[in-house]
Amino acid sequence: GGRTLDNVPFSGAELGALVALVEDGTLSSSAGREVLAEMAETGGDPAQIVDRRGLRQVSDPAALLPIIEDVLAGNAAKAEDYRNGKHGLLGFFMGQVMRRTKGAAHPEVVKELLEQRLHASA
Repeated sequence: GGRTLDNVPFSGAELGALVALVEDGTLSSSAGREVLAEMAETGGDPAQIVDRRGLRQVSDPAALLPIIEDVLAGNAAKAEDYRNGKHGLLGFFMGQVMRRTKGAAHPEVVKELLEQRLHASA
């Protein structure tokens, strides 16, 4: 693998765009590596690769809250247990939300919103 940056099929600007997508939370770092691998193979605009492969991380609370509300409503007993001190259940709720979004939800945002919702209606 003695490739230099001269013969990769993408530009520095495209690489910079990919880095920005990871830094602003649009992409997880593992998704970023997937996109980089594809860029190295075929070149291309990182944002287009992300959209084509459905890798965009969902960090918009407006998009995540309905899913979170739904998960909490469907697991009311566990939500109650959480409020009674079983804070280890946060991982269970995170897992449910991640499954519903096929892993696309931004974990930090989900955690924050879950904690807000769980404490709000206590």
